[in-house]
Amino acid sequence: MSVVNYYHCGKHSMTHPNPTISRHSLETRSNHERGFSLLEVLIALLVLSVGLLGIAGLQTVSLRFNHQSYERSQATLLISEIIEKISANPVATRAGTFDSIPSSATSGSFAYGSCPASCTATQLANYDLFRWKSAIEDPRKLAQGTGTISREFTPMVGAATQHVFNITVTWVENGMGMTQAMRVRTQRTQ
Repeated sequence: MSVVNYYHCGKHSMTHPNPTISRHSLETRSNHERGFSLLEVLIALLVLSVGLLGIAGLQTVSLRFNHQSYERSQATLLISEIIEKISANPVATRAGTFDSIPSSATSGSFAYGSCPASCTATQLANYDLFRWKSAIEDPRKLAQGTGTISREFTPMVGAATQHVFNITVTWVENGMGMTQAMRVRTQRTQ
């Protein structure tokens, strides 16, 4: 006596070509296939989690480089600002007020009297240096920032005096000392 299994597909009944396959083995296969679906879902979750970790790592690196770019931009802006102040005050420049500003000088090192209301060229230069050093010392702009100004003495050429300044801003970025420097030549007629 042989066992015949019937499969019902809609209205039609079919006889399975291999009568030795029982209903139990078909149910086992479908349970086994469900296990593979669960395994596929777990692998997909693993791949997704690795991808999300990669995106989080890229975001962290992006934020770090963005902050480094911000600090370098701040250093460049601070150098440009003091260059403008030096050029705008030729009397104090000729008097040597900007000639030697060491990194050890803090914003409190500059006495500027009643500036900016009424002051001399030297007091105005000291006020500008006070504001420049205060901006460099601001930890929101630069971490452990310092600034130096030194003047190279150049001979007078005709009626014009050339002033060459080396301006350097340093700060700490990710535990490393960073430096932004600029060499500027100003020329004023006397």
